[in-house]
This record gives sequence, C-alpha cells and structure tokens, in this order.
Amino acid sequence: MTAETSIETDAIGRGTSRSAAGIVARGGSWMIGARLLRTMVTILGMIVLARLLTPSDFGVVALTATVTVLSLVILEGAIDVPTVRRDDLTRDDVQSMIWTALLFLAPLAGALYVAAPAIETAMQFEHLAPALRGIIPIILLQVFFVTGSALLRRQHRFRSAAMASLGSVTVYMTLAVILAALGWGLWSIIIAQNISMLLTALFVAHQTRIGLRWPRRFSFAAVGPVGAYGAGSRILAWFWSSIDTIAVAATLGPAAAGLYTRAYNINIQLKEPFSALDGPTRQALITVRNRDGQVTAQAVIMLRLITIAVAGIAAVCAVLREPIVMLLLGSQWLAAAPVLGILMIGLPARIALNFFDGLAAVAGSMPNMILRHILMCGVIGGGVFLAAPYGMRAVAGLVCGALYLALLLPARAGERRLTGGRLPLLGAMAPGLAIGGGMLALGEFVLVPLANGSQILALLIVLPATALIALLIGLVLPASWLPDALRRRRRALLRLGSREALT
Repeated sequence: MTAETSIETDAIGRGTSRSAAGIVARGGSWMIGARLLRTMVTILGMIVLARLLTPSDFGVVALTATVTVLSLVILEGAIDVPTVRRDDLTRDDVQSMIWTALLFLAPLAGALYVAAPAIETAMQFEHLAPALRGIIPIILLQVFFVTGSALLRRQHRFRSAAMASLGSVTVYMTLAVILAALGWGLWSIIIAQNISMLLTALFVAHQTRIGLRWPRRFSFAAVGPVGAYGAGSRILAWFWSSIDTIAVAATLGPAAAGLYTRAYNINIQLKEPFSALDGPTRQALITVRNRDGQVTAQAVIMLRLITIAVAGIAAVCAVLREPIVMLLLGSQWLAAAPVLGILMIGLPARIALNFFDGLAAVAGSMPNMILRHILMCGVIGGGVFLAAPYGMRAVAGLVCGALYLALLLPARAGERRLTGGRLPLLGAMAPGLAIGGGMLALGEFVLVPLANGSQILALLIVLPATALIALLIGLVLPASWLPDALRRRRRALLRLGSREALT
C-alpha cells in the first residue's frame, strides 16, 4: 500500500521504501535542504530583528518561547513518537491522539491565561503577561502541526514535511520583520508566530486529512505507554534545555536573558540541519531493525559521520564566535560571543544525545531515555542557579559539561540488544571529537592570532583553511566508514581528478 492510497483508508501504513540508505538519502536530502533554507531565512531575519528590537524584547520573547517549546515537546512525545513507532496505526487512533492532546492542553492554556500577571510580577519582566496570553493560540494549533508532520514522515512524504517546515519559518520571519519595521516591538514576533502556526497547521492538516472529527471509538490508550514515555522524556528534555535561560533571566535580568538566548539561538540554528536527519534516520533504523533485528553497524556509520561533520562545524564557529556575532547581531550584542563559543563546544554532544534518543525509541527502550534526561535535569537544574551569579559564561560552561556527561549513561537491555551497547557508539564519536578538537586548537592558537585583532581578516584566514582541512579529511576517511553511496561517489571523484591530472 502506497503512502498516497493509505491516507484514504482507516489503516495508516508506512511508506514503501525498503532501503535504509534510500530513506536517509531521499528523506534526508529533503529535510536537510529545508532545514538549511530554514536556517538561512532565520539568520537573515535575526540579522534584521536584532537591529530593530532590544535585548530586553528578546528576553521577554525567550520566556514565552520556553512555554511554546514545552507544549511542542509534550506533543512530540505523546503523538510523534507513537505515530512513528506503532506499526498498527489507524485513523481513529490519530483522531483520539488529537483530542487527548486538546483535552490536556486546553486547561493548561486556561491556567496560563489566569496566571500570566502573577508570572510577570514574579519575574519582574515588563509586558510578559500579555505576551504569555498572546501565545495561547500557538499552543493549541501545535496539536495539528505535530500530528500532520508525524504522519507525513511515517508515510515517507518527506517533501511535504520539508515544505511545511520551510514555509512556516518563511512566513514567520517575513511577517516579524515587517511588523518590527512598523514599530510593533516584541508583538511583531508574537503576531507572526500565531499567523505562521495557523497557516502551517492548515497545510499539514490538508495534506494528511486530519481535523477535529471526533473518533468513532475514542480512547486515551491511543497515546499508549510509548507516547507517555515519549512525552515524559521530552518534558524532561525541555526542562534541562530551558532552565538555563530561566536561571539567567531570573538572576541577571531581561537584557542578559536576551544576550544569552541570542547566542543559544545561533547554536540551535547550526543544530537544525543535523536535527533534520532525525526523522529519516529513525525510519531507516526501523527498516533495518525489522529486516535484520540489529542496527549496530548502520548506527555506528551514521553517528561517526554525523559527529565528524558536527564537530568540525562547531570548532569553526567557536573560533569565529566574535565575527559571527558582529555580522549577525551587531556590536551591541558582542557580549554574547563567549557564550556562543562555549555552547558550540557542546554541540556534538547535543546532536549525539538526539541520536541516542532515536535509538531508544526504535528499540522501545524508553526508560533509558527517561533516565538520561533525569540525569540532565539533576546536573543542569541543580547547577545553573548556582552558576548564574557568576555570569552567562558559567551557565554555558555548566550546560556544555552536562551534555557530555549524559553521553556516558549506560544503555539498557533493549538498546544493548539492538545496538550492542553504548561503547560502539562512543567509539564512533571519538574520531569526530578528535578532529573537532584539533581544528579548534589550530584556529584558536594559530589562525586567529594571524589576523592580529581584525575580525574580517580572521574570517578570510580561518574559513579557507578549514575548508581545505575538511576536503582533505573527506578524501582520507577509511572506505569502511562510509555508506556505499558515498564510497562510490568519492571513488568516482578521485578517478575524475586522476584523469584530469593526466590530461
């Protein structure tokens, strides 16, 4: 049954792709392409908005964003995880999940509306209460966005999922810039977010033919234990990934929160293209699991290449932290540069943790995912308020260290059966981390000093040098580290280069 015809029936099947490499290559190309374009649009919007809005405006937006991200991660856990994981999914199940989510979120949205003034008073953030009330429609619309996106990925309709993702941020950034230029301040962002989420939710609902229809047999069990574990793990992940912003805001004030979140946002934008691989990667690993019962070899190849790419990019961005902040945000945001550099060092660990969560979901070993996030909550939640009085750098350093610490949590039985344990995966990360560390040291202690304080010259020195290093690394990587498709392409490229050299 194809993805297109399965939409018309009660049972919602998976896409018909059988090759893991094919799913990652085709789905990954669409999702990564969309994320790259999303990142470009976001960065362009950031460049303009950083010059139209104040750090305090961004501080308020950062706190409202923690709320919308919380609702989003709850939905991703409760709806996205079981939609991807379950083999016997029906349209009634989907409608039950939608209504379960709405019945859960509606009271929370009402409580947020009532509590908003008290939250503003406690945080001492001007305009926070109306901003919190302004994001309530986004919270409810996310139900349809998450459900539709999950169904598109389940059916391997990655092109439609990519279009929804790209269209959402394009509408958001375009409207935000226009409204900010007209003097709407932080409301330019909130209004743009509402309109963007509405249009995106309508698009994915139309693509997957979901809506507000009450299921023929409503059941809270449609979410199931997998969804409960997924939601629990995502809430914990939200806590440890947001508590640093809350700690900075509560301790250092709105302006510091704005500076910290701009650095964090740049870090997240660089994470986006690699996060786009999450959906195709999970589908590919499910295909391998159903065929072979174990995914160790495939997971090692994937994680090794991902870590090499992420660590190299993170090293370059850490070295060029000041030029990046100057170009993207302007000189008034330069205090965010050290925070950006520290957070970049933790980027490989952040991507690897996402990969480990994907493996846990594929293996059905959700308790280990929960334990990993509990560890992060304990370390980060317990430390950021102690670190915050020492400044934003101390908070960023604590977060970075906790990310690497979480990688060491042993795998449970379900994951060990599927992947062979944690040691092969940590070993797969080692080459990438070594390459990233070497590039960071070279840039920090050799290349940047050559610029003699000139940020433009630093860019002109560091970027070509690291591009050459990346090319050399790509040429000398062992063939056994590469998937068949990349191995063939590199061999063809080398043959072509040899022929051109002879002629």
